[in-house]
Amino acid sequence: MWTCAFRRSAFVPLVVDRLGGQAAACVFVDASLPPEDGESAVVPTDFLPFLRANAVDGILPRWSDWWEEEDIASLYPDQETRSALTAEEPQLPLVYYEQTIPVPGGWDRRPCAYLWFGPPYDETAKRAGDRWWIVEHLGGAHLHMVIDPAGGRRPHTGAYGNGVWRPRGCLARHASF
Repeated sequence: MWTCAFRRSAFVPLVVDRLGGQAAACVFVDASLPPEDGESAVVPTDFLPFLRANAVDGILPRWSDWWEEEDIASLYPDQETRSALTAEEPQLPLVYYEQTIPVPGGWDRRPCAYLWFGPPYDETAKRAGDRWWIVEHLGGAHLHMVIDPAGGRRPHTGAYGNGVWRPRGCLARHASF
């Protein structure tokens, strides 16, 4: 079983811990990285003032309403897709983002990979590589899997395919699994 996270990944270590040996690998897509152990903030603390300023009676608007129109319009391939996805976005309470999540040690003792489409996740991808994870870049915007869903499924160097985990790059030099 694969565990995959997009954007917010603080809960992945708990899910992996709960799944035990059933979690074969973790894949993070344009996501934050949880620490190896300790605690993980749902969002960086420097982002909380922005969220607090946008909350009304403790509830945040939908994610797509956090941003200016010119910043978000290009993330969707067309208005129909945008409307469908926006309709599914929840309005979450601010306290959801203010919490920290316990991170059980050892959650990442399985193959982990990081796929990023572009800024602002460049530095996060580098940190994933520093942890010997498989790291791949697929140039695009933050919601690239919506703009080019077939491209997001294409095999990538170091990706899982045909039932065999094939580490490449820096992980291949370090992998012992």
